[in-house]
Amino acid sequence: MPTNNNLILTIENSLEDFQKKGNLDLSLEYYNPNNYFDEVYFISYNPNDLKIKHNKDWLVVISPKYFNFLHKFKRKKIFFLFFSGFVYIYHIFNLIKIIKKNNIKIARTGHPYLMSFSLLLASKFSKIPFVSTIGGDNRLAQSKIGRYHIFNNKFISFFVEEFVLNRSDNVIVPNKYTANYVRSISSQKNITVLPLPLRNELFYRLNDDVCMIEPEYFLFIGRLVGDKHPDFILELYIKFVENNPKTTKKLVIVGNGEMMDELKKRVIDSSLEDKVIFTGFLNTSEIIKYLEKNPICLIPISGFVIYEAAIFGNMIITSDIEWHSEFIEDGINGWVAKYLDINSWLEKLNYIECNLEDSKNKALKLKDKMKELKPENIYAQQIELYKKAVK
Repeated sequence: MPTNNNLILTIENSLEDFQKKGNLDLSLEYYNPNNYFDEVYFISYNPNDLKIKHNKDWLVVISPKYFNFLHKFKRKKIFFLFFSGFVYIYHIFNLIKIIKKNNIKIARTGHPYLMSFSLLLASKFSKIPFVSTIGGDNRLAQSKIGRYHIFNNKFISFFVEEFVLNRSDNVIVPNKYTANYVRSISSQKNITVLPLPLRNELFYRLNDDVCMIEPEYFLFIGRLVGDKHPDFILELYIKFVENNPKTTKKLVIVGNGEMMDELKKRVIDSSLEDKVIFTGFLNTSEIIKYLEKNPICLIPISGFVIYEAAIFGNMIITSDIEWHSEFIEDGINGWVAKYLDINSWLEKLNYIECNLEDSKNKALKLKDKMKELKPENIYAQQIELYKKAVK
């Protein structure tokens, strides 16, 4: 029998994605803070999610078989496009059925794209509130690399994003920058700024003393894909070595992705095999071992990793885009360089190299600022939002 307080959730990511990134538990707890909902029905387009092991007794994973059918035609674009319309229309009616059958009170999505669009329509037909989430200016990276989220079509991707945001009962954003972005592309008025919570085990690491030794390496953490710009970081390092041929600092690149082979070839072409280390994918505990050693973190565009670097008092250089300069104040608690401008980034690197003690003291100010992100407080705010949405 269905319980009385249930949520239906769908996002563009899959549980498999979260597991690969090492944040499966945190992501699930973010959508169901303090086990507020009796049951959460997670609708996935990835059939592999049914095999993912999790420890949430309130989580019900549903991966409709028609998505598996659609996946078989993914490489045959004409067939894929032909069947997609029929599949998604059927999917909307199936979502309505799931909502009614399981006494679901509220719908929630992450990222306002195709999966969110389907659930939005189903929730409106079912007359339940719909809450969406967006993490930043999604159009910036799409336009920069020329690849778009829905059928790689700019018009469809931007239209669906705006449509979902406009018709949400509330939009949750992690910072003021994203709130302004939502206002700029939609008419949405109900916007809640709610930072991403830290893992409890990481939050309490804020009390740890930090390592004050001279940094041995530069550190990049992220998926090796175009919109994370690992190629820019590699070119930055190559230029740094050219200007400082006697440097002993290495570049550690943590992550995996489609650009791995391209990046490794660039390293070989530059004769830097002994200076650039590719770790591949690492889980959180393995990443922490690198963060604990006082590296200089190079973060051109990022989500949660910028928090993790701040926890350990790392010296961070980031871009003057999105929310980065809202979180990091240039020259106060970190460094903000021009987006994808190598000379601007080199200037920040040279300052840190020549003013190491001062740079470390600046980084500690950012570590202190992280205490505002206590998980319990953020979860309590999210529960209040759920209650108001249902009322």
